[in-house]
Amino acid sequence: MVRLLRASLGVMFNRHGFKGVPLFLTFLTVGLFVGSGFALADALVDVEVRGISEEAGGQVNIRSRDGKRSRSCAVQARRCQISGVPGGSYRVTFTPSGGSPTAPQSVMVPPSGTVRLVVSGS
Repeated sequence: MVRLLRASLGVMFNRHGFKGVPLFLTFLTVGLFVGSGFALADALVDVEVRGISEEAGGQVNIRSRDGKRSRSCAVQARRCQISGVPGGSYRVTFTPSGGSPTAPQSVMVPPSGTVRLVVSGS
């Protein structure tokens, strides 16, 4: 198996690396590409709704400015989470149970990590 792999890569790979590039630089470059792919994940948006009672429910909607992406979560005990939100500019609204949505708030979501978002319930 190793011989077959070496034979198939023989044109561009030798014992020193790719076409004269030292082997450690080859591995370093591959490691950086692989590592950066795992680091760029979508964000987790942790939402807190203020100005409502602990028992009040509702829904938080986050929509991209271009309208192509939309996600929502159900509010329980003034909190909810939305996972897998791609980075970008969004408009956020809160709709209480049996009520009308609040005025949209503009927010910026980074490409990865956890974002804490405070939304007005009134």
